[in-house]
Amino acid sequence: MLTSFPSPTHALQFDAAPIYSTYRKYRLLGLSTLGPDFMRTHRIRKRLSFLLLDDILLIKEVNKGMKVEKMKDRELAEALQTRGIPNPETLSRSQRNSLLNGWLGQAAVTSDADDLSRRLALVLTHA
Repeated sequence: MLTSFPSPTHALQFDAAPIYSTYRKYRLLGLSTLGPDFMRTHRIRKRLSFLLLDDILLIKEVNKGMKVEKMKDRELAEALQTRGIPNPETLSRSQRNSLLNGWLGQAAVTSDADDLSRRLALVLTHA
């Protein structure tokens, strides 16, 4: 006697959401999802450390008088994409300026949270 099995698409409705969510977070940072957990964690820390250094350099430049508005379009889009903001090319120049200025303003805030955790929170909230 044959019994009916649930359709594969029905099962995916429940299991795919957390997998897609995790995959999306890695893709926002431009990271591979392959490998064991310790390797993925290392990649995330390495990317967030890069963002920390890049933020420090950009904040120093802004404090010296170089404004985000003076950045080239390519540099601005690259900075936003590196920070997990998808498709910055589709935004207007003023929206991109505003996003990067907002990011740098939030990144410069000192708090009890460590810098890498703050960057991860920024990536997830701007996505």
